[in-house]
Amino acid sequence: MSPEKAHLKRLKDCILPFTITGILAIILCIISLIPHLQLQIASFVLYMVMRGFLYSNHGAYMGSAFPASQFGTLYGFGIFIAGVVGTFQYALFEMKSNLLDGDPLVVNIILLVLVTIGNLHPLYLWYYCKRETKRLSC
Repeated sequence: MSPEKAHLKRLKDCILPFTITGILAIILCIISLIPHLQLQIASFVLYMVMRGFLYSNHGAYMGSAFPASQFGTLYGFGIFIAGVVGTFQYALFEMKSNLLDGDPLVVNIILLVLVTIGNLHPLYLWYYCKRETKRLSC
């Protein structure tokens, strides 16, 4: 198997875990929209499971998509970006507390939209792998 085909296979292997993680994140956002205590407990458990998927997918993708010599730098940069984006939770909390009178519905809808947009990545990976497989077979 050529190095290009091996690389495409590694990328294809990342699509299903990314899709599962995206679906779990969408389910988590939908559950968060419903103000029911038992569902909030279920959403906490789902959040813990989804978080594990998220970080393992991040490491697996960095290992598959980029050379091993760049893994540490890219993995660290990805975690840094996640931390910077995570600081926006304080802005969302302040928005919920001050502008929305404590009602988290608008914030949860914003997060649902962002998670849905994030699910474009596995679709793009699938498209890229399909296109490159066709190009290599010609």
